[in-house]
Amino acid sequence: MAERTALAAMTLPLRRPAPRTILAGIGAAIALGALVTLFGAILGHRLPAAEQASAIWGGLVLASFAGWGGALNARLFPRRRADLGLRIAWGWGITVALGGLLCALGLAGRRMLFALVWGGLLVAWTQGAGVLARWAGRPRPFLRRRRLRRLVADLPFLAGAAALLTLGGVQALASLIKPAFNVNDDPLAYFPFAREILDRGTLTQPFSLRRISAYGGTSVLDAIQLAIDVPETHLHLLDKGLGLVSVLALVLGQARASRRSGRALLLLVMSLVVALPDTGINSSSMRTAVVFFLGLYRTLTWAPIAEARGLRPALPVALLAAGACTLRQNFLVTIAAILVLAYATPIVRSLRLRPRVHDEAPLGRAGPWRVPLRVDRGAVIDAACTAGLLVLLLAPWWALAQRWCGTFLFPARKGFYNPAYSFFPSRQLGDTVRYIWANVSYGLPAKVAPLFLAAAVTIRDRTPRAPLAAVTWGSIVGYLGLLLGYPAADVLNQGRYHFGFTFAAVLAIALAAAEHAGHRATPGRARAAQVASATLVVTAISLQLYGERHATADAYRGFLDKVTRILPPWVVPGPDPAYRALQAPVPAGAPIATLVDNPSRFDHRRNRVACLDMIGAVSPPPGLPLARGGEAVAEYLLGQGYRYVVVVRPSAAASLYRRDIWQRQQKSSDPVWMASAHFYLEAFDAFDDLRATRVHLAEAGPMVTLDLAVRRP
Repeated sequence: MAERTALAAMTLPLRRPAPRTILAGIGAAIALGALVTLFGAILGHRLPAAEQASAIWGGLVLASFAGWGGALNARLFPRRRADLGLRIAWGWGITVALGGLLCALGLAGRRMLFALVWGGLLVAWTQGAGVLARWAGRPRPFLRRRRLRRLVADLPFLAGAAALLTLGGVQALASLIKPAFNVNDDPLAYFPFAREILDRGTLTQPFSLRRISAYGGTSVLDAIQLAIDVPETHLHLLDKGLGLVSVLALVLGQARASRRSGRALLLLVMSLVVALPDTGINSSSMRTAVVFFLGLYRTLTWAPIAEARGLRPALPVALLAAGACTLRQNFLVTIAAILVLAYATPIVRSLRLRPRVHDEAPLGRAGPWRVPLRVDRGAVIDAACTAGLLVLLLAPWWALAQRWCGTFLFPARKGFYNPAYSFFPSRQLGDTVRYIWANVSYGLPAKVAPLFLAAAVTIRDRTPRAPLAAVTWGSIVGYLGLLLGYPAADVLNQGRYHFGFTFAAVLAIALAAAEHAGHRATPGRARAAQVASATLVVTAISLQLYGERHATADAYRGFLDKVTRILPPWVVPGPDPAYRALQAPVPAGAPIATLVDNPSRFDHRRNRVACLDMIGAVSPPPGLPLARGGEAVAEYLLGQGYRYVVVVRPSAAASLYRRDIWQRQQKSSDPVWMASAHFYLEAFDAFDDLRATRVHLAEAGPMVTLDLAVRRP
């Protein structure tokens, strides 16, 4: 009997998998094959144009961000799935945090950055395969009748969102084609920073003002973008492309929490994002900063984080806060203000005074009067967890900054900065008031910011931490702190420095108004506040769009011209022969100090290359003695370990190191440049002396490599 049963079991036909299971498996296999094929095509330089390679690579990097953010979501909140925009923002934070740790360990080279991106892609693929598997296991069709009706009702919103995402994609692709760069910023600072991370796995630059002003989060992201062999001019894709698309995803993700009336307002907010004029003058972070600040606001408002306490909700908040701090040093003030306001609110609300109690002491003597306080310990622990994680995530960046800049709290602590430089002048009270008014009246990034602030007053926060008030007031504190702490910058540059958090605050107010508009308010003050907030936001965005209509039309006409033009073939950038010749006589491993136009063209893997940047502004103690002549400069550099220097003739430099430019700046210019011109002129004289007295190891056009330890006969 047992033998018959076993034989019958062996002859039972195998159960055929359901068609949907087969389709899910095929889809997952195709997706993995596509990822591997695209990755191989990029690394093997098999795509027709470099712009195509950068665009595809940018899409893979964005998918990697979504994968890392999804992994964090699944680990911390397995039963609540965040929207795609939030997951992408968390992925930005995770990538910057891991990049900082790798930089501190000297491991953030090309291979590790590839592994970081590929790890996120594999996680994203695993999550997508899980979605397909769940779809295959459902007993009922994917599109039920009720869900189909809802989809049809949402078609107008989906069509509008798709159109606006397309405009954002066009703008992102156009950033790759013949972009404009600032010759005084990008080739001298931002390109070399990314190149050093790729070649050496870390970031040093002890003579750079741009380095001391930012921890390096942007440089890690730039290094990821340049990890494939494309021109450095493609760096705009990171901020103007991936940053823009991520902001749109964050705005669109709010639709999950908004009713149909609020979704119409979301489309208007997306229109504001894609139509905002570009005020950037270099490749530094602007829209990337908006991703971190707006992501921080959306994270604080996300229900699982707003309702939970402890380490789990603190980690996404700390990741985005730390990531924002690594982009610009002045963001520290804004982040501190936002977090203090957000986490102090529930603590202050929980404070309760108990009635005074008279304790009876032994032997009938009167005891002390005590007035103990009741406080929500959970709120205190919540704030402590977030603060502790924030410090932990920033610790690698602080260690790097302290090692190479002498400070991790610039400009509160100056470090290697020269106090005699002109970037922090003292102003009289009247001058300070006029300076603040000039910046406030300039009206960037949104010229109708007062209307948004008025709308914020009418919106009531429904979560304990009051994130809208925290982001709004924190941005105001950061804005005033920037104007008072850095009073030398003109209004155009100040607009770039505060764009990240002020525009994020504008978007946060608009998103709060959209969510507020979707709630059913009772007649009276609640209904009036709801109507007022939506009306003010709609009016503000409409005025902004109308005022910029001609500039927006011209901008997108230019974007379309760029996107539709025929692209040149992909030519893999090779070593610059002039810079290779200048570097060849220097022994491998010896550090080099440079005063040239394009220091990123050196082989940073062979030698550590320190750019003197805005010369005289930053240098390790006792400071670069430019006014004392060439011999003193040579003695100082030799004492710092720089025997070899590469300098350009000041009559033939591109811009920053031209003598005639600084002679004109010294006579009539902005007060900042008039006061700092003498540093450049003294440097030119000092290196002219060294060019005449030191051995020339190599020459290439107007550039020469000098051995400071050997005099010419």
